[in-house]
Amino acid sequence: MGDRQRVYLPQRRLWNRNYPGETEMPASHKPNHFTIARCTLIVLIVFCALFAGGNAAARAEDAPWLEDADLAFAQAQEHDRQIVVDLYADWCVACRALQTEVFPTQIMQKRLANMVRLRLDIMDQGQGTDLMARYSVRKLPTTLILSPAGIRLAAVQGFMGPEALAEAMDQEIAKYRRMRGALDKVLESAQPELQKRVAQDLHQRLDGAAAAQLYEAILASGELAADERLQLLFFAADAHRIAGDFERAATRNQQAHQAEAHATVHDPDLWARIDLLDYYIARNAGDCEQAEGLLKDFIAEHPGTRFARDARRFLRDLRRGERHGCQTQAATLGEPAALRSRAHRALL
Repeated sequence: MGDRQRVYLPQRRLWNRNYPGETEMPASHKPNHFTIARCTLIVLIVFCALFAGGNAAARAEDAPWLEDADLAFAQAQEHDRQIVVDLYADWCVACRALQTEVFPTQIMQKRLANMVRLRLDIMDQGQGTDLMARYSVRKLPTTLILSPAGIRLAAVQGFMGPEALAEAMDQEIAKYRRMRGALDKVLESAQPELQKRVAQDLHQRLDGAAAAQLYEAILASGELAADERLQLLFFAADAHRIAGDFERAATRNQQAHQAEAHATVHDPDLWARIDLLDYYIARNAGDCEQAEGLLKDFIAEHPGTRFARDARRFLRDLRRGERHGCQTQAATLGEPAALRSRAHRALL
């Protein structure tokens, strides 16, 4: 027979032993002890990296989604962290897809790593329903990013992939920061329309302090028609309330009541909101008895308005002792019980 063809089967070889049909591996191809040690070290490094990465991913995915808004806000305030809120409903297929296909991804786990996570069902007739109303959520799924004080930094509606969702969050937060950073310039601009537009955006985000500054600047300009002044007094009162300045809120809303007599446009919807704001101010200030009396007056005076149903429900809650945000002591936006209250929504 001719020369045998050399065949190497390293997966079967026990070094220094030949198998039929094989020849000895040339010495130049044999791994020495240094090569074996180096290969072993590389394998160990890769294994440790994969193991550590897997554990890190598992730790991230194991971060709990809280189901209690009070606890979430308390943790956010204690550790000065933002809150991500996943609002969903059992019938919402896209909501489930977001929870199972998007939030567990590495991109979203990294993006949410330093946030307090809160997941609420908007149909629970409790905290989920309250937050839906408070942040004017009208579409599912909706992902909110909130500051520890409850300011809406971002609201992303609909289903999207992890990259798109993270980018949308970042864009919304950047928009808020730019707006907040330009507040002094807007105040100094002497442009009422610009000031009003920015104020309303901040107001809807529940940044009451910043919105109130802008409304006050417009009111101080003095060049306002009666109907516009009435509306701005109401907006300013509501912004002060959200900011926790209940005395200033009550003063401005009383001025709004007085301005109704000079209005040229009949607007029962606005007048109903001004009356309802009296209740919200009393409730958020912790005056439960006054809040209950104001609700009774409101229901009697505005039985057919779109706010009457809420007013009747609020009254039932007060009578049952379910006084969210209505405390024996004044409730402020810094307290979780006030944050969950539907009465802290913007009345724009």
